[in-house]
Amino acid sequence: KPFKLPLLAGADVDLSKEKGKVIVLDFWATWCGPCIKALPQMIDAMAAFDPNQVRFIGINQAEDKETVKTFLETRGWKFEVALDANQRVGQNFGVEGVIGPDGKVAYVKSGYEPNGAKEVAEMVKKLMKK
Repeated sequence: KPFKLPLLAGADVDLSKEKGKVIVLDFWATWCGPCIKALPQMIDAMAAFDPNQVRFIGINQAEDKETVKTFLETRGWKFEVALDANQRVGQNFGVEGVIGPDGKVAYVKSGYEPNGAKEVAEMVKKLMKK
């Protein structure tokens, strides 16, 4: 489902305008242990892709800007973050979603797995070949 959310850095992300790219969504919150464990691996795995072809967005669930900003600065994490204030988008997807260049959801995963980031990266590679 297309959605539009404000980005932490300002502006919005509008999924309907991202056709042609593979979009990787990671739903997280500062209080979610498994999310925090998975994020560094996702950030690294997604850094390998061309940002013009693959967009990685961490979608924060219902936390305020300051909380999120401070949390990221403390850890030195740099990735694109969107704010899902009422968790509407998160409820539609699960934990991680990959949207293909055609705009359709190609993969959804919930829960933490040690090799989760690798799985997502493999899916992204497959979608880029299509």
